[in-house]
Amino acid sequence: MYAGNHKFTEKWSLHTLIHIRRSNIITDWQQSLNRLGVNCHFNNNAIGAIGYDYVLTFPYGGSPITEKVQTNAIWQTVTLKQQVGKIKISHRYRLEQLWSTILSDIQYTYTNRFRYMISGTIPLYKNVFFSFFDEVFISFGKNVNYNNFNQNRIYGGIGYKIKHGDIQLGYMNQLIKKGIGLTYENNNTLMVGINYNMDFRK
Repeated sequence: MYAGNHKFTEKWSLHTLIHIRRSNIITDWQQSLNRLGVNCHFNNNAIGAIGYDYVLTFPYGGSPITEKVQTNAIWQTVTLKQQVGKIKISHRYRLEQLWSTILSDIQYTYTNRFRYMISGTIPLYKNVFFSFFDEVFISFGKNVNYNNFNQNRIYGGIGYKIKHGDIQLGYMNQLIKKGIGLTYENNNTLMVGINYNMDFRK
């Protein structure tokens, strides 16, 4: 994972993110996600954002999809930050509008999704910190029949601060409710990520 927020002014910044997700350790593709957004910094503790995702999902797991699926998504986000002692906590609220189709088709299915994430960091020693999050996904709209609960992700990891960002290594458990709502998929995930924030104000 790579993520970054790159400031152009005190109020505005560019958000970038790339996820490369593999299955069977690293031998097969699971998913690729590319994100671009614009942040509006209302103050130090409140950020609004809008953006676009392109997601390509591959067949994987015990009950794989039949073909690759591409998803185009537009999203709107509000992030609220708070400090509790030494713990930094963020609450992220996101609405998504998604258009999904198999690559061999031109018929798109439209769905809506709401996501809430609570995340935080706890300092451990000098530049080392513990990072965590839990995020729930709720789908809704006329094309959602069985899986209003879409998925949940919970993560814990160790991070190291570097100039303009940090590097993290951690574990994530992803629980997904499958298409017709009768089965669940449970993914155990090793995550390696870098957050790097450039400042173009200078």
